[in-house]
Amino acid sequence: MDQPLISLRTSTPPSLRTCLQNPNIALALVYRGTDAAAQGVWSYATFTALVYLMTQSTQIVGILQGILGLATVVCAFPAAWAADKTRRDRLLRFHAMAGFLALITITAGLLLPDVDVVLWRMVVGSRMVLLCIAMWLFGCCYAGNPLIEALVADSTPTGV
Repeated sequence: MDQPLISLRTSTPPSLRTCLQNPNIALALVYRGTDAAAQGVWSYATFTALVYLMTQSTQIVGILQGILGLATVVCAFPAAWAADKTRRDRLLRFHAMAGFLALITITAGLLLPDVDVVLWRMVVGSRMVLLCIAMWLFGCCYAGNPLIEALVADSTPTGV
């Protein structure tokens, strides 16, 4: 019979095996993986370079980064308050959904054709509107990162 190269039962200490079977730890690992992928796009030079190449404007890049920072600050305080009042895994699902919606919105903003939209008596491209919404959603998603640390700490035995 074929034996697996690495068996979770024999190669992992019992305490780590227990942690990996906890659904909160599994949720935390999935959240961190998607968060790292999203952060790799918007936090480093990839997204800003793409926006600059699309618009030829450093002002738009600055506006989008400002929206991201503002959303993170605005959403962080209610997230921290709610973490003490409700279940953290539910809040993480909410923040993960915000990240998923941000990915859909940013994809639409980059792939759909640009159409002029009138907002508050200003003519703005639809791509810019979608990218602003996506940055706000990414900021809300990023504000949930401290929750993951608290959830992992609550879900693992002391000393692991």
